[in-house]
Amino acid sequence: MWLLIVASFVLAGPAKVTSSAAFDSTEDALMAAYAAGDDRAGQRLFASIAPRLRGFFERASGNPALADDLTQQTLLRIHVARAQFRPPAHAAPWIFTIARRIQLDEYRRVARQPKLVGDAALERQAAPEPVDAAAERSDGAALAARVRAALDGLSESQRVVIQMHRFQGMTFPAIAEALGTSVGAVRVRACRAYENLRRLLVSPTGEDV
Repeated sequence: MWLLIVASFVLAGPAKVTSSAAFDSTEDALMAAYAAGDDRAGQRLFASIAPRLRGFFERASGNPALADDLTQQTLLRIHVARAQFRPPAHAAPWIFTIARRIQLDEYRRVARQPKLVGDAALERQAAPEPVDAAAERSDGAALAARVRAALDGLSESQRVVIQMHRFQGMTFPAIAEALGTSVGAVRVRACRAYENLRRLLVSPTGEDV
């Protein structure tokens, strides 16, 4: 139902077909055609990718209703940003990069929600922070910034695998299913990505940070 709602919203109106030739069934070709203005290709792409997006969000949240909502948001974002897709880029990593950003937006939204705290928690918040703890937090923030910069230095196909594997805790078979590729291909991407991350995170003195 959620797929029909989104598809009817973003693909309203008569379908525009750029060619009378039969569609190529691959998601890369469908995404390229959709980016070029072929709405029927977009319908087929959504039908292919939406169940995997929903599975991705439900594994992360454990909430089917939230997974439906985030899937709708992702499909809408794909529609809005479709002209930014540049073949020969692969569709699945590009799409799941969008999904990951929407997921992070949801995490931030939840984190901003006010929480009720007890007296003990209020007392801890009022207590001055030890100097060592403040320094440790500063060091942690600096390391986090380096990790983000290193992730940004990866190719999109490698970055999305690292995000799913390292930060989502997804197994290689689950990542392969989500991205529509083989487990072997995911392992190769992950191996290369981790090697590149290690290279990018090594300090100028040759020591790991």
